[in-house]
Amino acid sequence: MGHMWKRVGRYVRWLVRGIALGFAVGAAMWLLTTTVIWVSGIRRGHSALYLAIPLGALVTAWLYQTLGPYLRSGTAQVIDIINHGLVSLVSPTSQRNDTATAENISGKMAPLLYFSTIFSHLVGASTGKEGAGVQIGASMGNYIGRIEDGLLPKRFEDHDPRNAGIWMISGAGAAFGALFNAPVAGTLFGLQFSSPQVNRSEAFIPSLTASFTACFVSKNLLHIATLSPAASVSVGLTPLLVAKLFVLAICMGLFSKLFIGLAGSYRKWLSSRFPSIWMRTITSSLLLLAFSLMFARIAGNWSLNGLSSDLIGAKVAWYVPLGKMILTVLSIGSGFVGGEVIPIMVLGSTAASLFANVVGIPVNAITCFGALGMLSAATKLPLACFMLGLEIFGFANPAALFFVCIISYSVSGMKGIYEKQGDVFHFTKNWEV
Repeated sequence: MGHMWKRVGRYVRWLVRGIALGFAVGAAMWLLTTTVIWVSGIRRGHSALYLAIPLGALVTAWLYQTLGPYLRSGTAQVIDIINHGLVSLVSPTSQRNDTATAENISGKMAPLLYFSTIFSHLVGASTGKEGAGVQIGASMGNYIGRIEDGLLPKRFEDHDPRNAGIWMISGAGAAFGALFNAPVAGTLFGLQFSSPQVNRSEAFIPSLTASFTACFVSKNLLHIATLSPAASVSVGLTPLLVAKLFVLAICMGLFSKLFIGLAGSYRKWLSSRFPSIWMRTITSSLLLLAFSLMFARIAGNWSLNGLSSDLIGAKVAWYVPLGKMILTVLSIGSGFVGGEVIPIMVLGSTAASLFANVVGIPVNAITCFGALGMLSAATKLPLACFMLGLEIFGFANPAALFFVCIISYSVSGMKGIYEKQGDVFHFTKNWEV
């Protein structure tokens, strides 16, 4: 009986922590989203700001070089801390094969990510905001956990360094959920993004609570603007449709692999060709500006710069996926901050829309399959992406969407957009999860 009440007490404490964290992260995501929308509106009203792309890249590079180049690997640091906690939990005697991991995230990370993301969207870099938001949410979880640790007596049973992982899991999931108003996807994202093969059961309650609270605060109290594409229309799941979806899912998985491979190869080429970060930044940002001007001339607008979220669910011209991929790869190489989630969804949606008439699937359905299929392949999180699709596109085709997410993920290879994802298996070979 005493053990049961001890366990109940732990759940209650994490429930309260999840609510507190959800309020903080929900408000932070509202601020990030509102500011991005505001500066994007300024940019669209003053086209001359696109000419400042090289200046924005240089300012971003200067900020990171001044405050700490190590902060550029923010997502990798978050994943490393979470996975290190998992290793300590499952196999306390295991020894890491690399250097020791810090237990805390720098207090400079969240404000630096916020301002860098704003600069990216002010000048029109092809980036998202979800990647920065997830890092900010995880950082906030780490900050609040450290505050609690400082206030709790050392003998308190929850004073455990492994709790840093739970705080960060919950903060990342809350941020993802709030940015899309998708609490279930946020919960799954937080639990799985660091190690898709492993779920930490002790993090279920705080992650779920933080994600649902953050969505309530950001949407119901603060009225955050989230992605709202047209609802997917229902399609009958016939053997012929399954065959078509199978081909589409393979294409999305391979397209994701191409995008990630190009981004990685381009960064390696820049590093080998230009040892100086300033030359890399100037060269890549000038290329970004040149291609932005070219595609703006072709399209008659600047729709491929910035988030481009309006393109999700739309039928587009053949050059749109190509242009968006080029601008996104160049933006990553230029050092712009914000993340790749929305650009990847745009790539998947626009590429899939080109085949709507060929395969006979309505645009509102095939763009949903394309966007979430490619995102599943790029993030290595098919279950979270499946739920995200249902929460933002509607529940018209759950079986078809699940099929596409799994197949796309399966054919996309090992590399994703999150560095060190799944690195928990590299700590030691002497134990199994």
